[in-house]
Parts: sequence; C-alpha cells; structure tokens
Amino acid sequence: MTSSGAGGLAAPSPVSREAIAALQGQPQFEEAVRRSARFFIALHQGERLAGWILGDRARALFGFILLNLHATTRDDDPRSGLTVSRVKETCVAVGLCSAGRAGAMLSLLRAAGYVATMPSAEDGRVRRLVPTHKLLDMVRHRIKGHFECVGPLVPAAAASLPLMGRDDFVYAMVRALGDFFIAGFRILHHAPELGLFAERSAATVMLFDLLLAGENADSFPPQKPVPFSIADLARRFRVSRTHILRLFREAEESGLLARVGARREAVQLSPKLARAALDLLASTMLFLAAGAGVALAEFEREQLQPLP
Repeated sequence: MTSSGAGGLAAPSPVSREAIAALQGQPQFEEAVRRSARFFIALHQGERLAGWILGDRARALFGFILLNLHATTRDDDPRSGLTVSRVKETCVAVGLCSAGRAGAMLSLLRAAGYVATMPSAEDGRVRRLVPTHKLLDMVRHRIKGHFECVGPLVPAAAASLPLMGRDDFVYAMVRALGDFFIAGFRILHHAPELGLFAERSAATVMLFDLLLAGENADSFPPQKPVPFSIADLARRFRVSRTHILRLFREAEESGLLARVGARREAVQLSPKLARAALDLLASTMLFLAAGAGVALAEFEREQLQPLP
C-alpha cells in the first residue's frame, strides 16, 4: 500500500491488510494475541512513569522517537540528533503529542536516568541529549517481549531474538521503525476504531484486560458480557474512576461497547471493537517485524552503522 498527503503514506506501508489477514489466519494466532495482550498489560503496570502525561499511543512510542533521533545524529550538523527542540518538533510533526507534553515527558525521563545531557563539541550553545542504557534496555525489552509472543508466526521476529542483545542491531531496528513512522505509517491505520482508546492513559490496556477476562468461559475475544469493577480497574491501572467512567461513556456513545446488567456491572464488547483490537495487536507484531527485517538485512550485509 502506497499513499501520500495528509494522514497518508509517502512510502510503501510496512504493514498491509493482506499481511494482517494472513497472520490472523494462522492457527497459533489466538494464543499469540492472548500472550501479547498480557504483555501489554504487564508493561503498563511495570512502567510507572508518565501515565498522566501521555496517552497509551504516545507513551508506547516516545522511547522509539528518542532512540531514532539519537541514531540519526550527524557529525557535520551540530543541531541534529537528540535535543530538546528536536524532540518537541518531531512529536508535533508526526502528531504524537504536543510540544508541552513532549517536554514534560522528556524532563521526567531525564530525572529518572533514562536520558542524560552532554555538551556539543561543535557548538557550545547546543546541548545534545544522549539516551542511557536504561532507555535502550527498556525499548529492547518491549521489542523482545513482543517477538517472544509472536513465536514462529513471523520469521523475522524469530530470527531477531538471538540478536536482541546487540545494541547495534536494536538501533538498526529503531532507525527503520522511525523511518516508517516519519513516512506516515501509524498502527491505527488498520484499527481506526481504537483512536478513542489510544489517546487515553491506560485505556488500551484496560480493553485488553476485558478481552482476556472472558477467556475461560467464552471465545476470544469474548462474545458474552464481561463482568468488571470500576474500583478494581482504577486500582490496578492507576487511573481515577472518573477517567474510566468517561471512557466507557464515550465508547458507548460511539457504539463500541455497552454496559449491561441490572447495575451495569458488565461490558458487552461490540464485534467492531473486538475486531479492531485484534487488528491492532497484529499490526503491532508486523510493524516491529518489518523493522527487524531491515535490521536483519543490514546484519547479513555486515553494514550495521556504528552508534553515535
């Protein structure tokens, strides 16, 4: 798929609808997405930073953006690489988040030791930032965890697992993923119904939690109403009850789910929402695998670029 213009792609998409259908048609796909959904939830619960600053989509991609900017540092351009202004400009340009939110998130990561400051030898007025190994390991953990969920379904993912310990291989992946993203690819291209969830803190992982809640007595995704507790969701995902009630109300108004039962204590997911969730998980697997494919090709040619 190739497109251009606002919201479109200026280059071939790394994920096609045909590839999603082929992946979803494999017998092991259901177990892979169960594992992937659990992994998403564990990531969210384990990473306590910035849930109040960024929505789920931006939170998942912010580390990739930082590493990509660092990986594209040019020695002949002192203003290239990872700087505060470039982070803000890039986040706004690709529609990830506002400049203010990008700056707040970056400050939080610096305080937590994920990013450090270094002087620029070329221009004392420009101070580049540098990602620490803590940030690289966080992104590596995300990628590796997804690949372990995919297992034998995606050859590039399986082939990449033995190489995930190499920093140069991870950076090659990040460069490729950044190129896809800057060219216009978005995970939600194939799951636009989830836009409401992607921009809210913990919304996507709460949806995955509901998908998994019916796995013992129902199909996956569940076709029957799923019992839930507002108080329990708020406690486990560290958001307010008001946040959850507003999300569910807007999702009901959009026809994505319905609260049912005498006390509205269960959720009925619409087929449209269930399908979009599966498409999102498949798109994520294939997007990361596409970046891995580029890195594998560089590795085979022994042309992995040195780290800045």
